[in-house]
Amino acid sequence: MTEYKIRRKRRRRTAPPQGEIRPPDTQTELTVAETATYLGRSIEQVRRYLRDGALVGYRAGQQWFVPAAAAETFKERHGLRREGKAMEDRKALLLELRALREELRQKYGTLDTTDWVQEARQGLR
Repeated sequence: MTEYKIRRKRRRRTAPPQGEIRPPDTQTELTVAETATYLGRSIEQVRRYLRDGALVGYRAGQQWFVPAAAAETFKERHGLRREGKAMEDRKALLLELRALREELRQKYGTLDTTDWVQEARQGLR
């Protein structure tokens, strides 16, 4: 009986830490997931760009690879931004809510909602 050794392929590049989006080095190649994170698009959208020829990349087996320079050029050409109008509106609303919460805290002090919840539960029994 023949014995086979199965080895895992090494990744070409490590992914950036969660939440960190930085422009890639121009000499590296990105996976579809890394490209999607960099462009602020979904993985399927990046695959669609690659299939349609809008984004330059190549396939090695089942995996797509995108040169970092091509991803950077694509982002500049299409003016992709992670934050749109909706995100700006959401940030403004959150800032307004924080200011309101601080105003209420100064006026009424810290509110302990735990007691309210327990009173409501006692009333339901």
